[in-house]
Amino acid sequence: MAAPPESQDSGYSGLAGQGSYPSGHTYGGYEAGTILATLLPEPAPSILARASEYGDNRIVLGFPYPLDVMGGRMTAQATVAHRWADPEFGKLLTQAHTEMRNVLLAACETKGYGDTLTECAGDPYAGLSTARHIDLCTQRLTYGFSQVGRAGQALDVPSDAAAPLTTAFPGLTTEQRTQILEQTATDSGYPLVLTAGGGESWQRINLAAAMAAQVVVGADGSVTVTDFSDATKASVADASAITVGGVALDGFDPHAGTYVVDWPENGKLPAVGAVAAESGARVKVTTGSSTVSSSVPGFTTRTITVTSANGKVVRICTVGFQRTERDHRSPAQGGGAHDHGIWSPAREWEGGLS
Repeated sequence: MAAPPESQDSGYSGLAGQGSYPSGHTYGGYEAGTILATLLPEPAPSILARASEYGDNRIVLGFPYPLDVMGGRMTAQATVAHRWADPEFGKLLTQAHTEMRNVLLAACETKGYGDTLTECAGDPYAGLSTARHIDLCTQRLTYGFSQVGRAGQALDVPSDAAAPLTTAFPGLTTEQRTQILEQTATDSGYPLVLTAGGGESWQRINLAAAMAAQVVVGADGSVTVTDFSDATKASVADASAITVGGVALDGFDPHAGTYVVDWPENGKLPAVGAVAAESGARVKVTTGSSTVSSSVPGFTTRTITVTSANGKVVRICTVGFQRTERDHRSPAQGGGAHDHGIWSPAREWEGGLS
């Protein structure tokens, strides 16, 4: 786990061939910083921003790579979370949190600095606001790497990950704290993220944002973060329903890309629409299709394009209308009492379709 040793001649040649993943220096900085942040949750973003300097300085010096630093952060925070999740060790950390907070608050009041740790904190680290501290920590979660995997995938939160939020949200359950982590996490698809393989992902956990989150608890117990945009949902470009003539598709499958429907040859083609699965996503319906065609006379297509709220992800679905002498629509769609399931995701193309 240790970082590569400095070369004897103060150059870089001695580092060649040395393993540097994960960065040991980064691990040490983040481990100490994350523990302190959990013991003093009020200034947590500032503490974590300072902890991130340990890893960032290694990159500045030219020793480990950003991926090494990212690995060091993940390993350190997973270690701290494991300690908080341990019933016996967690008790000791809670006692330390209470003792440190009481001692600091007493000193602050005695010196006239205020009666809260926020008032007593003094000048913020690097002169940055809490929001900028969170931005700095967030940027250093991915170091600007491009997404190499699918965006918008749900986060599989590591089993211990909610434990470090114990002091920041003492009145919430583990499940509620997990919801905070889900809503403040980075998007999927970045290097070192295991979401695509169905694995838990420490890489996506943003403790700085999570510990400073403002939340609202609903009547059903669900938690909503109100001051931090959900990066995962912002990349979702799925539809929750497709409509034809204002009627929802029966048997809709969000993973199907093609649908075919029989429609009366003399009937006017209905309007096609879609309902975006996430708020902010945009839906556009155009005539024709660049991927689906047919030699069957009268076959007509509509293309539904759903663009995610952040504009990074696009999903496309094609709806084909095949003219028929019979009216196969259901009563709800204005037809007779024939085949209610006229839509069929991934349906076998009729003769002549390609």
